[in-house]
Amino acid sequence: MILHGNAKTPADLAFARDYGVGRIVIDSLGEIARIAAEAPEPQRVLLRIVPGVDAHTHAALTTGTEHQKFGLSLATGDAAEAVRRVLGQKPLTLSGVHAHIGSQVSRFGAYEQEIRQLVAFFWRASTTNTESPCRN
Repeated sequence: MILHGNAKTPADLAFARDYGVGRIVIDSLGEIARIAAEAPEPQRVLLRIVPGVDAHTHAALTTGTEHQKFGLSLATGDAAEAVRRVLGQKPLTLSGVHAHIGSQVSRFGAYEQEIRQLVAFFWRASTTNTESPCRN
């Protein structure tokens, strides 16, 4: 089970802990310390990445380009900073990423571009961190 969504409250995090939610998706840099503080035991987390990919769908349905309200941008360095912060929090285990480029996507090329961006990100993260970015 995964808890995902922006503006997770302390009550949301307590509910997730009490019901054994396996992974929590981190949507912003500010959530990292809060989630770590609420984790009484190791907590697996994923990072919501903004890959900077235009899905060529309706503007209201596009979520992979810069200037999104939610997620951690590759372009600004927020995603890399999130990796550093998560790895620095003992109770957190970075288990992967989540990236959503939009709804009603009809061109596979956008997904291919997204995957390439994420693979490149993890390669850079693994060569600049002494610890593997994803442990589980």
